[in-house]
Amino acid sequence: MFQLMPPDFQHAPLSGVAAPIGRTLLGGRGCALGSIIAWLAVPVCASTVVDDIPVLPSQADIQVLEFLHDATDPDAVVFRARYVMPAIARSGGGLDYDDVAEDFVTLCEAHALPVIRADGFSPARIVVSLSDRVTEFGVADTEATQLFEAFIIEGDTCIWEQF
Repeated sequence: MFQLMPPDFQHAPLSGVAAPIGRTLLGGRGCALGSIIAWLAVPVCASTVVDDIPVLPSQADIQVLEFLHDATDPDAVVFRARYVMPAIARSGGGLDYDDVAEDFVTLCEAHALPVIRADGFSPARIVVSLSDRVTEFGVADTEATQLFEAFIIEGDTCIWEQF
């Protein structure tokens, strides 16, 4: 069962260059009463790709935190798809990196890439991040468990990019 959370439009930009790309949970165009409906966990916008989180290989519950882009290099904009997955918590979470490794590709190809393209962008790179709790972008949280993977985009395929 997926858990939905209300949109969180506040974040700490990385060196002043990260910015929201326009959609967080139920934040798409034409979503009347989206914030009220989000609390009821009822999807209201069939056209909003953000709502269509795929079933993950790990079967873990997941929430959309936010989508950001880093415009430090206009020729290579990095998009960040941030998700909350309580099951990766160090204490009592139960899942480790090996358990969720395939989830990164699924989230990139079946969720993040369509959301970003629906907002009119053609990304060259997407970073998918999972956190066990809501965190503020760019702010260290030593208590949080956070996992990240970067992907180069070729067509509709996310190709893992080793750092």
